[in-house]
Amino acid sequence: MLKLGFYGSVFALLLGQLALIGTLGETKIYLFDLVMAALAILGTLQLLLKSGQLKISLFLAPFYIFCLLAGVSLVFNAASLDGRDMLEAVSYLARFIIYVSAANVVYNMLCLGIIDISRIGKTYVLSALALSVAGFIQLKVLPDFSVLDQALGWDPHKFRLASTFFDPNYVGGFLVLTLTFLLFKDDLFTGKNALKKKQFFVLISITLLAVFLTYSRSAWGMLGVMLFIYGLARSPKIIFLSLILAFFTYFAVPRIQTRLAGITDPADSAQFRLISWKNTLNIAKDNLFLGVGFNNFKNSQVAYGYLTPDTIKDHSAAGSDSSLLLVLATTGIMGFLVFTAGMLMPIVKTKSLYSLVAIVPLLLESNFVNSLFYPQIMFLWLVMFALMEYGKKALS
Repeated sequence: MLKLGFYGSVFALLLGQLALIGTLGETKIYLFDLVMAALAILGTLQLLLKSGQLKISLFLAPFYIFCLLAGVSLVFNAASLDGRDMLEAVSYLARFIIYVSAANVVYNMLCLGIIDISRIGKTYVLSALALSVAGFIQLKVLPDFSVLDQALGWDPHKFRLASTFFDPNYVGGFLVLTLTFLLFKDDLFTGKNALKKKQFFVLISITLLAVFLTYSRSAWGMLGVMLFIYGLARSPKIIFLSLILAFFTYFAVPRIQTRLAGITDPADSAQFRLISWKNTLNIAKDNLFLGVGFNNFKNSQVAYGYLTPDTIKDHSAAGSDSSLLLVLATTGIMGFLVFTAGMLMPIVKTKSLYSLVAIVPLLLESNFVNSLFYPQIMFLWLVMFALMEYGKKALS
């Protein structure tokens, strides 16, 4: 049942925005959150009944501490929140606790031999394939998001692979992160679980094509950093071939030139990220001790005049374009230090190439997109942390 719970959670997450089942005020209720809660709660209870004890992953422990600090921050800022805002803030904190706990269930499953690393790796490799195929279908069925009702708050992406997430940047980040399982296929998929060369070529080609079609600069940058770190350690030829491919692709596809040149355009999203960073830092400086409260960032932006009636309903209004700056602004310096230490712990403790290839690009990308708290990516990196602790030798 625990294995089915894990597989079901990953599948539910793949549904993305198609999994929306209702709203509670301004809080959206997704099927995958309910499935994840079931895995976290029922899985924890089943493990306690089966083994009599529940291990807490060392690499996940800092995030439980972070949750405690986030709760203290909310209590400290309770006077500035009305009942509805407090309920929404608590619901998002509960969500984070649930996702960390679900990943801890996966860690215990590994320790008890209920599931192995190769099964988890294949699950995510197949999830990347399914998400990519869904993205190809989306490009055919809904290539222009500007036709959607503006009241829904979606960015008007045109001819960009957004798949079921309805956001090219998050899809790109998720797909790039899953590539680590293919890059380390010889360490993860051995014996009867080994990937054949043809299978590997097909899977990595489809995933890379999907990442390319997102036209997400943050995802491209994440991929570039990942291949650079991996190539530097395993084979410099990978770096050379990647540069050659990027060079020819740049001149062969004019849209790439437009996307990269747009970084200096004042009307481009890159300029809005600079504004987002500046606004977040301003809020953080004024609330450095305990922050403004976890998931109270939208109200703070309204108070500072950073959100207008035209932008307050956007999907990005509740967060910052930098996950780490958002942590600093909402939970203060202590929350920031604990969260950052937690993100870096696998690198320090394992000193493995896998941890570098997975975490460094993710952290860099998360400064351009709030990916660390996006449910699909959040559960993925939390599970990867559990894998890194359990498989220190395999993932070296």
